[in-house]
Amino acid sequence: KFPGVMYRLLWEAGCQIDKGVGVMTGKEEKFFEVLREYTGYCEKAGALLDSVVSGETDPEEGYESLRLLKRQSRDVQGRLIERLYKAYREPAYANEARSMVVRMDGIINGAKDIVNTLIVYHKEETCPEGIHVMTKLIRCAVSEMVKIIGYTDDVEANLMKMDARCQRIYNMEERGDNTYRTTLQNLFYGDHDPMYAIRWREILGDLEKVLDSCAGMIPRF
Repeated sequence: KFPGVMYRLLWEAGCQIDKGVGVMTGKEEKFFEVLREYTGYCEKAGALLDSVVSGETDPEEGYESLRLLKRQSRDVQGRLIERLYKAYREPAYANEARSMVVRMDGIINGAKDIVNTLIVYHKEETCPEGIHVMTKLIRCAVSEMVKIIGYTDDVEANLMKMDARCQRIYNMEERGDNTYRTTLQNLFYGDHDPMYAIRWREILGDLEKVLDSCAGMIPRF
């Protein structure tokens, strides 16, 4: 049997479970098909955020790309919500599935808002190392999330792979917590201008929220 929420969701949607072998059928398969499409937008958002912070992409250019990405994702999100309520008839199960969609949307919105803030910062200002680390962690965590969702085409065969990648995301979250703490400490107790510390503290906190959104997907898996 599948563990936890994933098992309940598959069962509620009409997944055929026989002797440990899970086969998605009908509405369930269509929901996950659109979900896999939607995660692609999350992956692009994570890559754009990292590209802007690393200096490879201009913040204004990155923001426009993220705005376009957000608009494109709205249509997919609408179809995803529609499929969701067709696949899951019980409110409790529908809410569990919907929470995944909400967290994915938070990743896209979070990346867009962070880059929007970076536009007003002076380009010559040195970015704290911890900010670079956090964006790399987000990019990697989103990539792992995309792979996990991709495995849902055959959960039984990929269950161990899914579990391993879930653990990787948890490890990234823990590293992110440590990075957040040490970077914040350095900002306020290191040799920095107070306004510099305040500016980057805001970005640091927003990055942590995006990384938490990735880790928050794991219990749903």
